[in-house]
Amino acid sequence: MKPSTEKKLWCLLIFGSLVIRLIGLGHRAMSHDESLHALYSWNLSQGLNYQHDPMMHGPLLFHLNGLLYTLLPVNDFTSLLLPAFWGTACVGILYLFRRWLGTRGALCAAALVSLDPGHLFYSRYLRNDIMVSFFTLLMLWAILDYRESRRSRSLIWLGVGLGLQFVTKETCFIHGTVFGAGCVFFAAVETRAKSLISWCKDVCAHPLMHCAVLMLVLALPFAGTLLHPLFGWDPLDNRSPEGQKRIFLIAGWIWGISVLSGTLYFNRQQKLNAFGQAMSAFWILQIVLFTTLFQNTAHGMASGLAGGLGYWLDQHDVKRGNPDPFFYVTLLLLYTPVLLAGALMSLRKLLQWPMSFFWFWGAGNLMIYSWAGERMPWLTLHTALPLCLITGAMLPPLFEAPGRKVLKGIMALGCLQVVFNSLRVNGPLSEGPWEPLMYAHSGPDIKASLLLIEEHLEENPGTRVWADDNYAWPLAWYFRETPVEYPPEIAPPIPGDISVILVPPSQRDEFVELGWIPRLQVDMTTWPRPHYHQIHWENLNALFRLPSVRKKFLRYYFFRDQPEWGENEWPGPNRYLMMTR
Repeated sequence: MKPSTEKKLWCLLIFGSLVIRLIGLGHRAMSHDESLHALYSWNLSQGLNYQHDPMMHGPLLFHLNGLLYTLLPVNDFTSLLLPAFWGTACVGILYLFRRWLGTRGALCAAALVSLDPGHLFYSRYLRNDIMVSFFTLLMLWAILDYRESRRSRSLIWLGVGLGLQFVTKETCFIHGTVFGAGCVFFAAVETRAKSLISWCKDVCAHPLMHCAVLMLVLALPFAGTLLHPLFGWDPLDNRSPEGQKRIFLIAGWIWGISVLSGTLYFNRQQKLNAFGQAMSAFWILQIVLFTTLFQNTAHGMASGLAGGLGYWLDQHDVKRGNPDPFFYVTLLLLYTPVLLAGALMSLRKLLQWPMSFFWFWGAGNLMIYSWAGERMPWLTLHTALPLCLITGAMLPPLFEAPGRKVLKGIMALGCLQVVFNSLRVNGPLSEGPWEPLMYAHSGPDIKASLLLIEEHLEENPGTRVWADDNYAWPLAWYFRETPVEYPPEIAPPIPGDISVILVPPSQRDEFVELGWIPRLQVDMTTWPRPHYHQIHWENLNALFRLPSVRKKFLRYYFFRDQPEWGENEWPGPNRYLMMTR
């Protein structure tokens, strides 16, 4: 391929990726989690109190969106601009992978990332995971480049990438562990020596070991969370002075030992300057962002050091989300089976670098995320991303070689299915509960009810809204400048200055008798039906034995066709009834 043609294709692909992420952006209503991220970002932009809370993950999203709100009008569209940018950046950064994937392979991988239903949907969604995908690719590029070149800049970029992961989301511990373990494993496998002592020395001098040691030294102070229970301390006690002292004591000792060990190691490897710059960049990011630009110093830093890992380790036993350990495999089968087919095709190249490292990364992510107690659809990005690179590398050799027409046809249909699923998920059904790729999603009638409420308040100046506190999210984002209260239960008598109430539909008759007028019933939050896509023996047995089950399965697989929600079905939609005086 001519260099000029290649550059044109990359420009077209990146521009197209941006366009499909911007079309209709902000049309749907914010979901529960998005509204939390948007409102607290807005609070930060208004100088209101924002403090790091591990329940909402890292502070980087809030600082960046808060900055955006100070520069642009505040609405759903601008709220989603940064995810669209990060999603496009995930496509663009793969230009740097041409050395390892090949010119055509990198283009194919970038196209798969661009059109992958999960990556496309969550780059139009206000969550951290699309940012994590970009920082993961940045770290991967740094590892691959440093292995070949030993350039200090790559080691520094690895530290920056890990630092950005730590201020973005607690998945940093998973990705750091998988990459670190992979670096150690392949450093050991690639080293040949005549004696054990010389082998150990050569392993320690291997560039992949440099990467592993750097990630370990940077991350270790956060692992101090694991030591708190040994002393009977609570790592989540980060607000009291005593709790903060304990967190800083343990993290400080570990940090000192890590810095000393890293200094000795990298000095011996003649990379001390690169280590110092990577360490500085990493900790500048942590200190500036966890302390909310030094406005919440002690609590913010203590929460960042111990709260993130401590909170999400506690959530492991809560098991939120989908209970199926095959959940991510199911999502891959539903949306992108071509990625699994590409992974199977790559088995013949399993012993070749970097395919072996991609496999280690992909298998490690899939096993850890499947084992973890919380299984959410947005986490499927981290199981699909390595498969996009693997499949992208396999497609050009397949279609350039003669023969194998059946396999080529299957892979071509698989790629078309990816496009079809992306158009469906991000098109007409983006506001529906039919897709297992969505969770706690907001219904299409929310914005219609907001227009009615705005119109009614304009006609009745000086009046307010009462909303049952079960509807606080996502409505708190939309009512951020509206006079509203969220009582735990709405019951007569209603104050005279309340002209709009949002109540459960079961209270309709009670308020109609008092003269209130029902205006609109809204399915506010919906969830997918987990039993529709679980892999277990009963489902598989019925699928093979019963024609009626096969017919329902095919209609669900291709069209997401399923019965209407039952009155008492769980999890049912969270509905509210809008009523006016």
